[in-house]
Amino acid sequence: MDGITIPPVKAGLSNQKLALVGLATECLRLGRPMVLPALVDYRPPASQHAELPFDAVFDADAFAAATPRAGLRIAPSGPADHLLDPHDAFGMGTQHLARIATPQPTQAGFVLLGGMRPNARIAARVTEVVARLAQRGVTAGLQLRIENDWQRYFTLTLHERIDPKVEEIPLTAARILDKIAASLGAGPRALYVTCNEADLPVPREEIRAEAATRHGFELVFKSDIVGEGLAAASLLEQAIVDFEVALSLPAMIGLTRSTFFNVAAATAFARGSTPARRFHVYNAAGGALVPRTDHGTQWSITRATAGAAPLTHTTRETNMQAAAAFFTKYGNTTAAPWNAFSNFVAKEAELFAALEEIYGDRVQPLRATVAYRTELGWRIKSGRVKAYLETGVNDGGSLRLAENLEVAIGIDPSPRVPPGSFTEAPFRLVRKSSDNFFRETFEGGDPGFRLDLGFVDGLHIFEYALRDFIGCEALAAPGCEVLVHDVLPRRRAEAARQRFTRSWTGDVWRLPLVLRHFRPDLKVRLLAADPTGLAIIGRLNPASTLLMDRYEEVVAHGLSLSVDDFMRERDRHVAAE
Repeated sequence: MDGITIPPVKAGLSNQKLALVGLATECLRLGRPMVLPALVDYRPPASQHAELPFDAVFDADAFAAATPRAGLRIAPSGPADHLLDPHDAFGMGTQHLARIATPQPTQAGFVLLGGMRPNARIAARVTEVVARLAQRGVTAGLQLRIENDWQRYFTLTLHERIDPKVEEIPLTAARILDKIAASLGAGPRALYVTCNEADLPVPREEIRAEAATRHGFELVFKSDIVGEGLAAASLLEQAIVDFEVALSLPAMIGLTRSTFFNVAAATAFARGSTPARRFHVYNAAGGALVPRTDHGTQWSITRATAGAAPLTHTTRETNMQAAAAFFTKYGNTTAAPWNAFSNFVAKEAELFAALEEIYGDRVQPLRATVAYRTELGWRIKSGRVKAYLETGVNDGGSLRLAENLEVAIGIDPSPRVPPGSFTEAPFRLVRKSSDNFFRETFEGGDPGFRLDLGFVDGLHIFEYALRDFIGCEALAAPGCEVLVHDVLPRRRAEAARQRFTRSWTGDVWRLPLVLRHFRPDLKVRLLAADPTGLAIIGRLNPASTLLMDRYEEVVAHGLSLSVDDFMRERDRHVAAE
């Protein structure tokens, strides 16, 4: 066999990943295949390291499928005829990424990092942890690099390399939390903390209490949410869960001197061109976080954050002013291409027959797993929702599901409800357009609530649905979701911007695609809910003004999308996350 491999790397998960990238670069240089090495369950204090086969941790098929895109061949398992020194491999991997002038997800190093996915067993545990964090309202991850071993590493190795004019390291937990508050704002905020809890310099509960007292933060440690299965797992498996959870969160906070944080940023970029700016660093000098701009390739704080300004907290009042200005400018500006379906019902059957014959516009029924109102009701009654808002009340069927909440707002200029309906708490029936409601709400300052769940089911025109989402996100509490109805039309006629069918989704189908394109920080999932689908949008960021700032560009992109292309690919969009 002419393959090349490395002996097991006695180091943490991210160092082993970089060594694999280094091994790959050497294989590419020599034109020889890679023999997948064993991995190490690294336990430095006791020096009791266990070796694990590659597929005991990673999905070997996914990795093998990614390697051809990097120009790499994988040799069959077995002995290799050449061993690369693991320390050399780590250095090669680090240098390979650092030398990339213009990062692209298609470059070999990024392809390999993106292909290192957990196997099915570990992926299931990641899903379990992510679900538990969502229940706790976690919106960001924090790598709390303050452990005793980190302090020793700084003292023995790193301190002479630090320029205090540009870099602040090491930091206490209090200093890190102060920077987060200065950048993201104090107040209710849940952060998922990744660290070696057994090696903290002060008790975990002391750090938790200080975060709550100083800034109102809730710190969620891994030991708070892991099940017995993960608690008993190897340290390597636990590290992979930490790593994948970090990639799933809307924002991640860490430092450029951390291999874990750097490789996480690079992997996020590799898997979806995720903007590096959702990875914020706290080791820059000064009192605030700084977004990184290097996609995880640089250890130097100046190179990792080149061109970035410190994050300064935008107050909620400022966000309200921006939203008020937006709805003043763009609210009610879209002409509603509306025709009453009563004009067409009599000839609807003839119309459908003609469309099918001439254009092949056949019905594509959904493989529905649940009725949309059942899914909505489950979320309303989940126990985590206090404030609910919907646009498009119609007959009030969905609004009634919120009768036991603290706040239940329904917005519809012409609701079809009996007189006297929804007049008592918690209901507030607003008989005006959603554009007017949001404009008046934001002009009035603090509305007195934060939204836990939104439901968009108003006029079935893309721009209206987009503005409804913008308004809901600006009001969002941590953990808020917005559900959008009618995103999966069953035929092209049903998806037309102008209504001429009894059942009409309009072109709301454009909204999830546009959000995936412009806001990769959001989690957009399409659910085949009967009859015409739901979009479930999470990881909201009420401080984001991107959709408002680039509204005309966003709308133009959405309107350029082809309904024919969408209908051909509809079920694939449902499967995509």
